[in-house]
Formats: sequence, C-alpha cells, structure tokens
Amino acid sequence: MLILSDLTKKNIIIKFKMMVSLLFATLIDQYSFFHFLPFQPSFTIITLFYWTFFFEYHMSFVVVFFLGLLTDILGGSLLGENTFVLLAFYAGISFYREYFTERSQYEWAILWGSTIVILCVHFLLIWAIHKRIFFCIDPVIGHFFSLLFYPSLKRVMFWFVGEEE
Repeated sequence: MLILSDLTKKNIIIKFKMMVSLLFATLIDQYSFFHFLPFQPSFTIITLFYWTFFFEYHMSFVVVFFLGLLTDILGGSLLGENTFVLLAFYAGISFYREYFTERSQYEWAILWGSTIVILCVHFLLIWAIHKRIFFCIDPVIGHFFSLLFYPSLKRVMFWFVGEEE
C-alpha cells in the first residue's frame, strides 16, 4: 500500500486537473464546438495562461511541448507550428513571472503582451512556411475574443481546481 502525504495527494490531483483541462480546451479548439460564433476564442491559450500564471510550478516545458504536438496532430497543421507558438507563450509568461513580478495585479498586462507576442510569432511562422507575407484578420479577432472570454473562464477554472481567487 502506498501512503502519500496530503500535499502529495493535492499535487497529484492538481496535475490531473491541469492535464484534463488542457486536453479539454484543445479538443474544443480543434473541433470548433462553437459554430454559432463567427470567430472562436483560443481556449487552449486561455487555459495555458491560467495554469502558467497561477500554478506555474505544476507546469513544465514537456507538458506544453506535448500539448503543442497534440494540437498540431489534431489540427492537421505543420508539425511543430503550434508547438513553437505554445512554447514561446509559456516561456514568456514563465520568464516574466520569475524575473519581474509574481503579483497578480499585472495579470491583464501579461495576458495582453503575451497575446501580441503570440500573434507576431504566428505571423512570422506563416511567413517562414509559405514564403510570403499575408495578413489574416481571423487570428487577431480570435485572440481578441480570447481576451474577452478570459475572466469568465478563469472563474470556471478556479472552481474546477477548487482554489480561491
């Protein structure tokens, strides 16, 4: 019989909830369950931001790497495109939290800044892959909707994890 401390049990439960919520968000994004919306927010980005910002010690580059590979495989995109974008997003948030501030009052500034960085990285990847510059408004509006959906999804995630804000 394996005896675990309460802290270890809580960590295992939080990591399980993290994996389930990231997988669920990725499936929602890939299978576009929101057909009534002209532009869909990126639930994967919102969920990844939540876990990185509030529970950064439970996340790792390995989890984000495999999440990006899963997103690439399910979405049918070039292998590594979404992986690179998600890793850059995670690295930026982790770097900012580690070296600049841990206060949650800058949560919106970090989310806005990281969303702009994601858009730039994504457009650079599109330019590098297709060898031409073209601008598509869909990702911009989708990420803007992600910023609008974030407060309500954050409350749902706090409820799911069982933590207080």
